[in-house]
Amino acid sequence: MKYHMLALAIVFSFNSYADQAVPVANAAEAEVVLPSQSADNVQQAQSDPADLTENAINDYMSDVQARVAKAGKSHSIQFFSGQASLNINRNDPDWAIFREQAIEEAVIKARESYLTTLNRDVVQEQFREFFSSKGKPEPTAADFQSEAGVTSLLDKAILLAETMLDKELVEQGIEPATFKKATPQIKRDLFRDAIGTKTLSKAYGDLSGMTVQQVYEFIREDGTGHIGVVMALSAKKREHIRALVESDGRVEPIPARANPEFANVSAGLAAIPEIYLEFGTKVFYDDKGYPMLVSFGQSGVRYTRDPDERDLEREDAHQFAIDNAYGALAATYNMNGDHVRESIQKSSKTKRETFELIKDGSVRKNSGAVRKAIMRESEALSSMTASIQGLTGVSVHHKWRKKHPITGKEMSGVVVVWHPVTVQNAELMQSGKSAAEIEAIMAPNEPNAPQNGGKVQGRKSVDRFDPEDF
Repeated sequence: MKYHMLALAIVFSFNSYADQAVPVANAAEAEVVLPSQSADNVQQAQSDPADLTENAINDYMSDVQARVAKAGKSHSIQFFSGQASLNINRNDPDWAIFREQAIEEAVIKARESYLTTLNRDVVQEQFREFFSSKGKPEPTAADFQSEAGVTSLLDKAILLAETMLDKELVEQGIEPATFKKATPQIKRDLFRDAIGTKTLSKAYGDLSGMTVQQVYEFIREDGTGHIGVVMALSAKKREHIRALVESDGRVEPIPARANPEFANVSAGLAAIPEIYLEFGTKVFYDDKGYPMLVSFGQSGVRYTRDPDERDLEREDAHQFAIDNAYGALAATYNMNGDHVRESIQKSSKTKRETFELIKDGSVRKNSGAVRKAIMRESEALSSMTASIQGLTGVSVHHKWRKKHPITGKEMSGVVVVWHPVTVQNAELMQSGKSAAEIEAIMAPNEPNAPQNGGKVQGRKSVDRFDPEDF
């Protein structure tokens, strides 16, 4: 009797649980074109957001690869893409956070696609399992009192618990309260033949220098949709970024790359349209041609109607955005990763017989047909670590807060900038020189001081890809 009660406990415990479940894009040559959102980069359609994202990525990849080929650099620049679903309704208070995480997921998948091409180790194991049993004596009523019988009863309880809720039992004409009276069974295999393949794949390598070139999002009016990114990598870009970080600010300007839009860096960043589509670390040039590492970070603001809570949520999102921006900068400068995937695919043929204890003490035998089945199981783990130490000259130059144009959910972002002149200023301030000496040294190169489910809509970030930067 206690085993029957244990079986019931398993089922009701499960039912109770179930009821509760409810790039571094570089600036263009001398000019950086930052167009406003237009019909060219916004699509509206009834199509599947995943298909729209895939098509947009394919079109962009074809375009930039053609530009790279024309520049004679097909051998030195690689592109990788990643996508993520945004299956969350706009009414969820955390919608903006889920959107941010979807962008992160797409970036991780793009990095994984590159990582799996590096230092790959693969081990494959194939196996076959064969079992046949004939001539075993049929169980008697007494066997149902054995441990094997009890085990079979508990297996049945767990099986029912995993596949049916109380209401589903009722729909089948079974009262949950009568489950304890379920007929005990003993099952045993007569024949089993299975083959399978187990594959273990490992990859590791340097992810430094990978930069986000394009971000796409296709969102339905109900908030669900799809997000995709395209990242680029080249040895030249990796070396350029590392050289800047390790230069201690001793960098000469390149007048040919001067961009007057960044005479005031903060104002130039504030003028970027659709800034919520900017992600990761990029290289811009100021009005004198100094290269700047510009890192974009953002986070969603959890929705609340309470004014006090809203202030706290905004501050929380702002801090996460800062972490996001600095993390992106570190990842671009120095990131390493490991990827491990284990998969098993197995096909089997089995024949089973079942014995049921009838109320009068007799045993009924049922022999099933040969059943065929396919089993697939996979597990993947990626670990990516970035670090940067002793970095001087990085500060927040712009922070923003906007509502998403489709859902109205609030997003918070920051832009942190590494500027070589800022590094030089910091070093001079700690050098012990007088104010006059500092002014004399910095005057010629001093930049301007910074001033304080329905219709699908698609958006993409500004395309700043220039093959010459790679």
